[in-house]
Amino acid sequence: MGAAATGGELIEVVVADNAERRLAAGDLARCPDQAAISRLDRIAVPTLVVHGDQEHPAIVAIAERLVADIPDARLEVVPGADYYLPLRVLDRLV
Repeated sequence: MGAAATGGELIEVVVADNAERRLAAGDLARCPDQAAISRLDRIAVPTLVVHGDQEHPAIVAIAERLVADIPDARLEVVPGADYYLPLRVLDRLV
């Protein structure tokens, strides 16, 4: 994929901005509320979990956990896509 791929320039800006915000916050090791994980089985609405087949393994693991723990959740894997899918298809949406 990389910067030369569709949406690459915008993705570079987003990544740099996210890194700057994390550094400014001074808390790179902060974890989200772990209690939320134990409540996934309470989700009572149709849930679609989506990730690309070029995704980082950690994101794939999160998606698999969501599908396993949310009742009736469904997983769709998008061929040729990575974490930045919405930005990569932006030119097709506008």
